[in-house]
Amino acid sequence: MSRPLHCLSTRGVVCLSLLVFVAGVAGAARKREPLDLVNVHLSPTYSQWMVGAAGEMATEDEIQQFLALTEDAAAERFVEQFWKTRQDDAPAGEKTSVRAMVGLAENPMRDLYEERSLEADKRFSEAGYLGRRTARGTIYVLFGEPEESDYEVNPQPGGEPIIAWHYDRKHRGLDGRKAERLYRFIRHRDLTVTYRPSIGRRPGDRSRF
Repeated sequence: MSRPLHCLSTRGVVCLSLLVFVAGVAGAARKREPLDLVNVHLSPTYSQWMVGAAGEMATEDEIQQFLALTEDAAAERFVEQFWKTRQDDAPAGEKTSVRAMVGLAENPMRDLYEERSLEADKRFSEAGYLGRRTARGTIYVLFGEPEESDYEVNPQPGGEPIIAWHYDRKHRGLDGRKAERLYRFIRHRDLTVTYRPSIGRRPGDRSRF
């Protein structure tokens, strides 16, 4: 029987270390590895809540507060306060959620985050991970659909093709930062991760890539 995507085994949590490749998002100075954002004291409903776009949006103080929580009731209150402080920060225009555009969203920022997260779960879930917690899902939730998506040839002979997402630099994300012009992803073992030239390189390979 397959496990629910939101409920990972101990092996699955350990494998979250692979998602360190999400580091393509701006703000590398405050970057943490995904395992550093998992609160093991909470149930699967909340333990990985900070992994993905929420962790990019959060301040350092909020991350510390979340990691200090020891029960789900406190985590629920934390999440409510997290969105309350961002209630008026949602991107405008085409990047606003459908519900917000028709006046049904009480909190446009949270509504947009949830809308994109659900879409990311549908499109990018793999290897037992919710799509919102993957490399592509994180970028998608933060910035929405790329202006253009295509493939690049892998410089490593026989390597997987590289997925390339292009954004306009005017495109601001839910974290308030501008998108990079280009995000690259590649299939690595069971996951699609942010592309790094060293991924898949064979020992002794002296390629300049």
